[in-house]
Amino acid sequence: QWYKAERTVAMGYSMGGFGAFQLGCRAPQTFDAVVSVAGYGLGTNSKDAPQPYSGRVFWNFLEYEATAMAKIPVVLAIHARNDRLSSFGDVDQIISTVDDRARKDGESCV
Repeated sequence: QWYKAERTVAMGYSMGGFGAFQLGCRAPQTFDAVVSVAGYGLGTNSKDAPQPYSGRVFWNFLEYEATAMAKIPVVLAIHARNDRLSSFGDVDQIISTVDDRARKDGESCV
């Protein structure tokens, strides 16, 4: 007999945090929560990014993918402001984008 879960959570650290965001974007109906610890999104808005088009990739990720997570009841990011490897600002923008979309859609996303 299969185990029946009461809740389904995607959670990851660093690249796994990126993966948790990706899973949440691609299958929001599957998850009750997405938790990213020191994660990041696709691309970056960081001024010192080595890839020339990473800002455009990041903004496309926000507009076309991250907004899908607004349907997930809990989207949580734990990230140090002074992280020098993955941008706190990017994760902050992801969470703000998800929150804004949830409010526009009348969803209850924490």
